[in-house]
Amino acid sequence: MIWMIKHKTNYAVTLVSAALIVIVFTILMCLLLREKNNNKATESQTDENNTSYIQTDNKTDFSITYDFYYTTETLEGEKLEEMLNADPDGSCTVNDDKCREYVDYLADKYDTFGKDRKFHATLQGDIIVPNSDDAVYGWQIDREKTCEELVKMLKAGKTVESCEPVYYDNGYGYVYDGVKSARSADDDIGETYVEIDLSAQHLWVYKNGEITYQCDIVSGQSTSITTLTLPGVYKLWYKGQNYPLNGSNADGESWSTTCNYWNLVSVCGIGLHDTVYRNAFGGDEYRYNGSKGCINMPLDGAKYIYEEVALGTPVVMYYSEEQYREFGLRDQ
Repeated sequence: MIWMIKHKTNYAVTLVSAALIVIVFTILMCLLLREKNNNKATESQTDENNTSYIQTDNKTDFSITYDFYYTTETLEGEKLEEMLNADPDGSCTVNDDKCREYVDYLADKYDTFGKDRKFHATLQGDIIVPNSDDAVYGWQIDREKTCEELVKMLKAGKTVESCEPVYYDNGYGYVYDGVKSARSADDDIGETYVEIDLSAQHLWVYKNGEITYQCDIVSGQSTSITTLTLPGVYKLWYKGQNYPLNGSNADGESWSTTCNYWNLVSVCGIGLHDTVYRNAFGGDEYRYNGSKGCINMPLDGAKYIYEEVALGTPVVMYYSEEQYREFGLRDQ
């Protein structure tokens, strides 16, 4: 009898233990299923966040518009999609190579720096002003920095209604750009500029298409390419008063002087300034008694440029076709 009671008791304990195991197993399975469902919901939300700017039809729902003042370029649709790589986890990364290709396209299409330009000269009529190393007027996109900004905008995934490329800066205050209001598909000089006919040794100031000042000048001495004033479109970008000038002659002898009005138009030291020690301007003075490359002017002329001509104004310098060949600036 005692054995039977003990046996039944063990049997009951076994049943209870089995039941507890089933209950614990069931609870664990429920918890695992709940965790799995929560993970799926989190992943779904993450995917939605990572692709928030990619629509279900695989079309981007934002755009980036670059402003070039006379026209715009809008990056959108398939061209924009090419710059975004969709990853398996639903996130998107930016294709740097495609960004660089697009910035190269903008620069090749809209840069004017370093190019020859059509120009209507006062005495010579319609001419082509050749580029030279000294003349640095014009628009030049900084491709690296513009690409960096484009990548940032693509990562943000928001519409940018208007932005500008980053233009190159030489680090010394000179930005490779031009007059915004003068920019068009065929021109970036406009109707306000300084014109210097190096063959006629004469300068004009035009404002809104009208001559407001003119005078004779003396440019760089033509006996050496190292002193000859090179043609091209320059830019007035710095002014100073009582400005010291110094250098050395071909024989190594140093010299120094001071001008009252200094108007810098290049990044290599060429400026428009008064030369009070000169008694004559114009004519053939530049052939045998020219400057070291600067444009020498009467005092009132340099003062007019300093006081009346705005920084950023284009300064157009050119020779006649005959003198281009004479000085070796054109192919024979």
